[in-house]
Amino acid sequence: MNYFNVNTKAIYTHKIYLDNVINNNVNETIKVFNELAGDGNLFMYIQMADGKIIRINSMYSPVNEASIWAKNIVDNYDLLNICVLFGFGNGYCVREILSGINKDGRIIIYEPSIEIFISTLNNYDVSDILIDNRVLLLVGTEYLSAFKEYVIETVRVDNINYVHTAVHPQYDLMFKKESDRFQSFILQYIDRMKVSQNTMNSAGKRLVENQIYSLKHLDNCNILHDMAEFVMKNDTAIIVSAGPSLKKNMDFIKDVNGKALVIAVDRTIDLLLKHDIIPDIVVSVDPIFSLSHIENDTWKTIPLMCSFDTNADIIRAHPDKRIYFDSPKLPADILTKEGKNVIKLERGGSVATAAFMAVIALGYKNIILCGQDLAYGEGDVTHSDGTSEKVSEDKYKDIMVQGINGDMIKCRSDWKTYLDFFEDAIMRNPDVNVIDATEGGALIRGTIVMALKDAISKYCTKESRARQFVTDLQTSFSDEDIKNIKEHLLSIVNDINMVRSLSKSIVKTADKLLKMINDGRFTERSEEVKMFNQYVSQFNSCSSLTMIIMYSANDIKEYIWNLYTGEDDDESTLINMYEKYKYMFSALQGKLDELTKLIYN
Repeated sequence: MNYFNVNTKAIYTHKIYLDNVINNNVNETIKVFNELAGDGNLFMYIQMADGKIIRINSMYSPVNEASIWAKNIVDNYDLLNICVLFGFGNGYCVREILSGINKDGRIIIYEPSIEIFISTLNNYDVSDILIDNRVLLLVGTEYLSAFKEYVIETVRVDNINYVHTAVHPQYDLMFKKESDRFQSFILQYIDRMKVSQNTMNSAGKRLVENQIYSLKHLDNCNILHDMAEFVMKNDTAIIVSAGPSLKKNMDFIKDVNGKALVIAVDRTIDLLLKHDIIPDIVVSVDPIFSLSHIENDTWKTIPLMCSFDTNADIIRAHPDKRIYFDSPKLPADILTKEGKNVIKLERGGSVATAAFMAVIALGYKNIILCGQDLAYGEGDVTHSDGTSEKVSEDKYKDIMVQGINGDMIKCRSDWKTYLDFFEDAIMRNPDVNVIDATEGGALIRGTIVMALKDAISKYCTKESRARQFVTDLQTSFSDEDIKNIKEHLLSIVNDINMVRSLSKSIVKTADKLLKMINDGRFTERSEEVKMFNQYVSQFNSCSSLTMIIMYSANDIKEYIWNLYTGEDDDESTLINMYEKYKYMFSALQGKLDELTKLIYN
């Protein structure tokens, strides 16, 4: 059988993006061999550049070995939704994982070796994997960045608890450098999603309130896309953050003198204005950032770059020009209906990381970081205003990281996630020069370390028209747009009413199913199971689901993130699941009434 033709036909019909890999001239230092195993299946082994031989399968029973390996990845008592896998190999392990993923699941695979992939296409029938819509496969070292982008797009805060990650057997030995990068990226990204999940639990209700308020008040506002046209090649942006070291650089920031876009995070504005420095833009992201941190009213005259998540108190206090640089799902859906070009923007968990991603999205090629300590200052000071904010030990922990001068310095676990985010974003944007002119604090790998005075002298050499452009920028929203956006908001009440009805049906049917299990009458083919699954499917397809979950997260967090996890047998798993559904949807009903009032008011 000509496996190559069968497999390439599957690629051309279902994964055409792999066409470049098929026609790529392989130039790798490894050699791939395939031989018959004891059970009659082929197994694969690799000869490395140093002559070392590494088998990726058993020479006796490779399929059975893959099945045993996959059982450690796919928990029978957990409805696996997403698997992120390093290494495709010859497909045995991938096929076994797929057998444990539900029909709505996803497996994202990064195969670093074109040589191994081509050998697999020639010697194994993997067409069933290639035509499977649940599979996303990227091959070759040049596609590592694309792989990361797909992970970021697929793995979200609402499914992070159902994500499994794995390294194909022996791939950590054959491709140690790439495997280490893969695992570092995955662990850091999952940590960020866990932080986001905690934020949703604690501030989800506030986030929805902020989003709805902003959507109702878009007069004289803009979206980030409208700013992109004024950025010229090699323009420079300076992001002024609120780290302890900022005070030492005040005089140098004055030297910018209109030759770069100066973006100040909200916590720095009082200090800057005190030194007669008026930035071009102020950035605020935190859904609960307190106005008490800003005493000088001059900030209200400076354009505000914000998120739809930004504290509504900040939005109320800033009646002048606002630029929305990202759109969570609810605003994005509504703005897209109005034909607005919404930029999907990772924010990274802090106002500084959000500002960083915004200027990258705008097209800036030179970005200077200032006051980005990501570490304690002298006397455990945490901010440029001299404060030392204490946090509970169960929330954040003090850790040690490498400092800009090579010494180990004291950091905090949440700051470390921001540090990791910066490093990953810098690696994914190699065409951007990032200059760390903090002159202290944690080392951000991938940056050019330079004194602020020298960075300004080198990168701020021509006049920037950014401030005038932002001032003159015409609003993105016409009166008709604003009217339609408010109507779209009101239409969400229809979704809320549908979810209210479904919630009652789910609770009622879950009660029936629990009684059937208790009486020994339960069968997966029963009409009650069909109805229950239908109700849940309708709930999951609700277009306003993310908003509803966010608003209710603090009341249903014990259930929503772990609905499908169970015990050691099928019956206890089912009982656990149906009870969670029952309690969650009972709690949800009260929040729906509150949400309806919020939209109408």
